[in-house]
Amino acid sequence: MNELYNITMKRNYLLISATVLLSLGLSSFNDTTNVYLLTLTGEYQSVTTNLKESYEPGVVVEFETNVIYDADLDVYLNGQKIVKTYSDQPYWKYEFTMPEQNSVLDFVIVSGDVGF
Repeated sequence: MNELYNITMKRNYLLISATVLLSLGLSSFNDTTNVYLLTLTGEYQSVTTNLKESYEPGVVVEFETNVIYDADLDVYLNGQKIVKTYSDQPYWKYEFTMPEQNSVLDFVIVSGDVGF
């Protein structure tokens, strides 16, 4: 009787373990979250924040750039201008929500009036 109990307990333990492992394995296949590439173009050398190469859609991406004296820096996400969220020396701050597509973040220096 004791041997039958041990066999039943081992079988139940194996069934529970197999069920847990199978459900964990299958959940990784059900992950439908997409990530999209973010490509930097133009004068992006002034970016001081480490931007990742890809983001999930809907993630708010925040980054900073060095201030460019006697000029301005316009930043475009897929052709649409991003407005600075904060402007104070020595950094300019920007943010955008990652769209559901591969995207291009373009940095354009706009000449200022140097006044010479």
